[in-house]
Amino acid sequence: MATAKVRPMTKRDLAQAERIWVTSYLIESPEASKQIRARMRMADCRALEVDGAVHAVGRLLPLKVTLNGRVFDFGAVAWLATAPESRRRSYMQELLLDMLREMRERGMVLSGLYPFDSGFYRRYGWALADDVTMIELPARYLTVRGRLPGRVVDIGIKDVKTLMKLHAEWGARYNSSVVRDRWWFERYVLYDGVPGASPRYTYRYDAPNGTPEGYVMYRYLSGTAPVRVQDFVALTPRARAGLLAFLGDLDSQSKTIQFLLPADDPLRATVERFDELREERRSKDQVMLRIVDVAGVFTGWKLPGGDAALVMSVDDPHARWNRGGWKLSITNGKSKIARSKATADCRASIQTLAQLVAGFLAPEAAVDAGLVTGPRAEKIGLIERFSGGRTPFHNDYY
Repeated sequence: MATAKVRPMTKRDLAQAERIWVTSYLIESPEASKQIRARMRMADCRALEVDGAVHAVGRLLPLKVTLNGRVFDFGAVAWLATAPESRRRSYMQELLLDMLREMRERGMVLSGLYPFDSGFYRRYGWALADDVTMIELPARYLTVRGRLPGRVVDIGIKDVKTLMKLHAEWGARYNSSVVRDRWWFERYVLYDGVPGASPRYTYRYDAPNGTPEGYVMYRYLSGTAPVRVQDFVALTPRARAGLLAFLGDLDSQSKTIQFLLPADDPLRATVERFDELREERRSKDQVMLRIVDVAGVFTGWKLPGGDAALVMSVDDPHARWNRGGWKLSITNGKSKIARSKATADCRASIQTLAQLVAGFLAPEAAVDAGLVTGPRAEKIGLIERFSGGRTPFHNDYY
């Protein structure tokens, strides 16, 4: 029986890889295929080969994300697919687990993906850990009579450096937010240089003294209304008010405005007519996260509060370096973690641990639901110091 081998993709593999992607993701137009190539770096692509033929492909994107204001290396799994004639042979599993091992070797302590089947990926350690919410409301609720301080400036795809700075400062307020570099911002957010992509419209808010304090990036769905706001970044209350009023003035193009927002955004609390507000959490907008390396996630934090410790047992069938006993401690404000054979205070799966550290799941709720067990299960509350009580928000798609 031939052995499957995962290796970096080469240019010779591109034709076969594109065929697999087209048949797996139902890509029907040549323009859509061009968009894939425009946002693809060969260094990120992997191929699973058997007897000299490529049977499965995927991409491992090296990103960075935030946790409680700290930045971690992150492996984004994208475009994982198997050729139609090669399915039900565990090729997807082999490719995914090889990526997991590679992530650990490269110091990517966290991973994320958007699932075609959440149950499939949960079996391998990824878990829902995001709170992106789509809100739609009438544009007239945002309209402001009279002039607000500051100004809104059309910047299109210009001044990416300022957008990067604004997004980084705003994104640090959330967990699992991507720290975007210039290439990512241009290709994956603004779609600059991506053939056939629908236009993204970007406007920056400047304070009265000229200091940039926020921006909004939106597009028109299918070229028409409604307006879909993808990025809404406001560092100050006046930036927030100014950008919302600007969106309200788009009522001649779109009677309603759609926002993709973190769950804790106050927009729903500030509209006068909440009965006309529509709120929806859609599975395709929710990222699944995984802890690739338990030791890497919990080592070297500087955290407030007194000294504390817990011994936990982690269940992780697919990453032997994670599973088993760990002692997590905070001494003099600094965290460390080490292997432990002591009796565990509590036990949790790698999926639950990711949800806790991302701030998606509260420790008390995890214990009440039986997701954390053990004689002193309540000690899992220590993990909340690492999440910082912040909301997860992963508003980047790959």
